[in-house]
Amino acid sequence: LSSAALTMLPACGAQGLANLAWSCAMLQFVPAPLLASISAEAISLLVRLEFKTQEQANLAWAFAKMQVGDLPLMESIA
Repeated sequence: LSSAALTMLPACGAQGLANLAWSCAMLQFVPAPLLASISAEAISLLVRLEFKTQEQANLAWAFAKMQVGDLPLMESIA
């Protein structure tokens, strides 16, 4: 599942990335390579202001719930 999601990340958009991270958190599934890729893609979209406030909150919550410290992502959200 994780490897399939990796290939689709560029097409996910902000909501898709937030939903994917949220789903991982809810399932207590912490795939490091997938989360690193979600983070990188999200930072790219955050810089272009393509995230809505709710999507930012969901993404931050998911990473916090999974106890994944990603300072560059959190700084981009802030």
